[in-house]
Amino acid sequence: MQDAAEDRLRPIADLTKIDIYKQLFLRCAREICPGYIVRDDQRKILNDIVHWALKDYHGNLDPDRGLLLWGDIGTGKSTLLKIVRQFCYAVHPPRNGMRYWFRMTNVIDICAEFSDESRDGGY
Repeated sequence: MQDAAEDRLRPIADLTKIDIYKQLFLRCAREICPGYIVRDDQRKILNDIVHWALKDYHGNLDPDRGLLLWGDIGTGKSTLLKIVRQFCYAVHPPRNGMRYWFRMTNVIDICAEFSDESRDGGY
C-alpha cells in the first residue's frame, strides 16, 4: 500500500530536465496557437502550470487539485487548457484507455450548481 502512495507522489517526468519540458510546453502552445509568445507577466504562472502538469509536489500548485482559470472573454483560458492538455499527452501519453479531460464551464453554471446544493441542505 505504501508503494502506491509513494508512486502517486512521484513526478511523471524527470524534473532535472525541466528546461526541456518548458520548451516542449512552448512548442505545444505554438501548435495550438501559432505565434504564441510568453509575456513577462505570464512566466511565473506558466512555470507553475508546467510543474503542476508534471506532478511536481514541490511546485507552487498542488498536482492533486485542479486548475481554476478565470478572466474576461477572449483572454485565452480555453486556449491555455488546450495547450496544457496537449503538453500532458506529449509528456505522458495515455495508456489503458486513460485520457486527459478538463472540465470547461462558465461561472453561471458553477454558481447554479452551488446554489442547488445549498437549497438541498448542502454547503
